[in-house]
Amino acid sequence: MSLFKCSHSISVSELLLLLSLVSGSCQASVLNGVVGEEVFLPCVTTEPVVKTTKVFWRDGNDTAVLNIEDSKDTFSSPKYSGRVSSFPEEYPKGNFSIVIRNLRLEDADTYDCDIPDQDFTLKVKLEVTGQLLYSYSKCCLNPELSANT
Repeated sequence: MSLFKCSHSISVSELLLLLSLVSGSCQASVLNGVVGEEVFLPCVTTEPVVKTTKVFWRDGNDTAVLNIEDSKDTFSSPKYSGRVSSFPEEYPKGNFSIVIRNLRLEDADTYDCDIPDQDFTLKVKLEVTGQLLYSYSKCCLNPELSANT
């Protein structure tokens, strides 16, 4: 029996509650994002956290999204440069979640939050949709807007 059902949408607060009850590896949860917007990728552990805890965020190609070492963020890939942030004030509480801003279609992937000292890996699948449907409905469902474009 699976703890997370990929076909069921859950809120971020529900996801964080579930994550606080689970330690170790688990099935990927699915989050949805929109091109140009931002998305919150959760990573919360209930295990004790020390200042030297290392956390490694990776995408499906094993590209470094964010490394957290000695409570400091380091970025390794130009793909995510200037678009990823975390919450250092939350590290002592075991919260190593990140935000990816200015989403691109190519950001759709499975992301791993790995805490090797705790043998903890969390997988989050991100699906990204474009804004074409919004633009289409805005221009084509309103005849006044269609005449002006």
